[in-house]
Amino acid sequence: MSKTTKTDSPTHHQLVERKRVTIQAPELEDEVDPAESKTGLGYTALTKQQRHLLKLVDEGDLYEVEEYIKDNPSLDINGIDYQGRSALTIAIENQNEELVEYFISQPNIRFGDSLLRAVKEGNLSVVETLIDAQERRTKMNIKEEPIESAEFAPHITPLLLACLEDHFEIARFLMSRGHELKISSPLDYEVVDEYAEYGERLEDSRARIDSYKALSSSSYMMLSSEDPVLNAFRIAYEADKMTDKDPIYKDDYEEMSENCRKFSCAVLDQCRTSEEVAIILSQTHTKKDGLGTGTIYPRLFLAMDLEMKEFITHSNCQKVIENIWTKYHPNVMWYSPLWKLLYFTPQVFLLPFIYLIYIFAPCASFLKYWQAPMNKFLGHLVSYLVFLCLLFVSVIKGGDQVGSRVPNLNGGIDICIWLWVAGMIFEQAQVSVFSGIKGYKKQWWLIYDLVMQITFVISFIGRLASFIKSNDEGAAYRDLVRDLWPWNDPQLISEAFYCFATVLAFGKLLYFVQGSKVLGPMLLSLSRMMYDVFQMLFLFVLIMFAFATAMARMSGYYKDSARKDAPDGDVTKQPDAFTDFGSSFKTLFWNLFGYGEPEFADIVVSNNCTSTINCNVNKHKFTEGSGYLLYGLYHLLAVTTMLNMLIAMMSNSLNHIQENEDREWKFSRSRLWITYLNYPFLPPPLNLIPCPIEIYHCFKWTTKYVCGKNDSDEVAKFSQQVSNIIFIIYNFLGA
Repeated sequence: MSKTTKTDSPTHHQLVERKRVTIQAPELEDEVDPAESKTGLGYTALTKQQRHLLKLVDEGDLYEVEEYIKDNPSLDINGIDYQGRSALTIAIENQNEELVEYFISQPNIRFGDSLLRAVKEGNLSVVETLIDAQERRTKMNIKEEPIESAEFAPHITPLLLACLEDHFEIARFLMSRGHELKISSPLDYEVVDEYAEYGERLEDSRARIDSYKALSSSSYMMLSSEDPVLNAFRIAYEADKMTDKDPIYKDDYEEMSENCRKFSCAVLDQCRTSEEVAIILSQTHTKKDGLGTGTIYPRLFLAMDLEMKEFITHSNCQKVIENIWTKYHPNVMWYSPLWKLLYFTPQVFLLPFIYLIYIFAPCASFLKYWQAPMNKFLGHLVSYLVFLCLLFVSVIKGGDQVGSRVPNLNGGIDICIWLWVAGMIFEQAQVSVFSGIKGYKKQWWLIYDLVMQITFVISFIGRLASFIKSNDEGAAYRDLVRDLWPWNDPQLISEAFYCFATVLAFGKLLYFVQGSKVLGPMLLSLSRMMYDVFQMLFLFVLIMFAFATAMARMSGYYKDSARKDAPDGDVTKQPDAFTDFGSSFKTLFWNLFGYGEPEFADIVVSNNCTSTINCNVNKHKFTEGSGYLLYGLYHLLAVTTMLNMLIAMMSNSLNHIQENEDREWKFSRSRLWITYLNYPFLPPPLNLIPCPIEIYHCFKWTTKYVCGKNDSDEVAKFSQQVSNIIFIIYNFLGA
C-alpha cells in the first residue's frame, strides 16, 4: 500500500491559498479539555458536547446519535478532534453506512476530506453516496475541486488515492464520473522556470511520485488503456531509466517497475491456450517507440528490447517461444545430446544443396522447413565452424611465412577467410537493419561481432598496405630481414591484429552455447564477472597512474647509475623497474599478479671509484625509505585491498546470478531463439551472392521511387529496410 504525503504542494498554492481549518465552537460554558486546548494543526478545541458526540459516533449507535443531536440543537456536528476527524469521517472509518447517510442528510454538514477517507477505506457504496450528495449540495461536479485535509496532501485526489490503494471498483466508478489523473510533470521531468535556481521542491517531487505510482497501479492500467500490457511496459521502462537519473527516489521507481512487471505477468496468467498467448504477443504498437515493429510477434520483441525478463521467462510465454524455435521439430527438446547429433547430422550434408536451390528458387515451398529458426541456427553454426577451420589452417600453414613480406594466400585459404569476413560484415548490416542502433545497447554480442570484424579489417588493410609498399619500393623493402623492420611496419601491425581477431573469432563460439543448460548459466556468470572487472579497472588504472608517476619521479634521477662495492669490486646497478613512467606502470601492473620484488625500490648512488680500496659507498637512505614506503602503500591499497574487493564483487555477482539463474538463463536463451526468427537465411559467405528475388525487390523499389508507381507490401517492406540502412549510416557518420 502506498502511503500518502502530508505536505503542501506549491502547485496548489498557485490555485488556491491554503487555509487552516478553524472550527468556531458555540458559546457554551462547557469545560474544555486541556489536552485539546489549541492543537498544533490550528484547530480550536472541542467542547464537551462535541467530544460526547464523537464518542457516540465511534460506538456506532444511530438512535443515540439522533437523540443527542435533537437534544442539543445548537451543537456543531462538524467539530474535528486532534486527529483531524469529524463525526462523518469517524462513521466512514467504522464502515457505518447508516450513520454516514444520516450525517449527509444534515443541512449544515461539511464534507471536508470524507470522500478521501471513504476511498481509503475502500467502501464503494459510501463513495457513491458522498459524491452524489456533494454534487447535489454544490450543484456542480466536484472532481476538480481541491480537498483540504489534515491527513492527505493537497495533490491527493479521490482517483489518485483509489489507484494508490489499488481499489479497482472505486477507480472504475470515479473514472465513469469523469475523474482523471492529473500528472504534475513528465516522469523525465524538467525544472520549471520558477524553481530554476533551486530545482524541484519536495512538494512537487512527492506529487510527481504519487502520480506515477497511481499510473503504475494495476487498477488504473486496466481501466485507462486498451492495451494495458503495452502501458505496463512503457511505465516500467521509464521507471528503470529514472532510477539512475533520480536516485533520491530509486526505491519508489523500482517499486513502480516491479508492479508493472508483475501486472504483465498477471495478464499472461489469465491465458489458457497458446492462441491466447499468441494474441497478446501479436499486438502491435506505434512506430514512435521504434522497437519490435515489423515482426509476427511485435510484443515479444518489444519485451525483449525493454528487458522485461519476468514477462519473457513466464511459463506461458516460454512455451510459445519454444514452439517457435522447434517449428518442424516438435520433439527435439526431449532428445538426448547424442540423439540430437544423430538427428541433425544428415541435414548438415544437405545444407549446401539447400542454399544453392534458395539462391535460384527462393520461393520453393519445401524451403519453408529450412527457414525455421532452429534450421537457420544450424546453418549459421555450420558456416561458422567451417570459417574457424579455415582460420586454424591459415594460422598453421602461415607460420613458415611470418618473416616475409611476399604475399602468401595459403593456397586460397586467406581469400576464403576474407570472403567469410565480408559476409559477416554484410550479415551484421542486415541484423542492424532489424534491431537498429538501440540493439547494440541490449545485445553485447553485436558489439563483440563488430569489434571482431573491425579487427579483421585492420589486419587486412595492414597486409594490403605492406603489399602495395613492397611493389612501390621493390626488392630492397620486400627482402629486408625481419629483425630490421620498424616497429610500425604495416606487416607487423597486420599480424598483431590478426592474432587478436583470431582470439575473438574462436571466442564467438560461446555465442552458440547460450542455449545449453550447462554452459549457458556459466556464460552468464562469466559475463557478469567481466563487467565487475571493467568497473574496477578504472580505479586500478587511477591508482597505478598515481604511484607510477611518483615512483618514476623518485627513481628517475638514478637511471643507469652503478655502484662499485668494496672490497671485491662487485658492481651494483640501479634496478630499472621505476626509472621511467613506462617501466613503473608495467612493474606496478604485474605486481597485481605477484610478479614483483622488494628490491625494485632500491636506490643505487654512483660512487665513481677507481679502485676497490677505500671506496666510499654513499646511500640516499631517506629517498630509498620513501620509495619503499610508496611501494608498500601500493601493495596495501591495490594488491591487498582492491584485489580482495574485486574478488568479493565477483563473488556477489556470481551469487546473484545463481539466485536468479533460471530466469537469467531463460531470458538469454530466449533472446538467442528470437533472434533467428528474423535472421537472414543464407549464412556467410553465401549471403554475398545476389539472389534474383533481391534484385527483383531492388528493381521494384527503384521503380516505385523513380516512376511513382504504387508499391506492394513486399516493396514497402524493402523500402523500409533501405531507409533503415540509410538511417544507420547517417547515425554512424554523425557520431
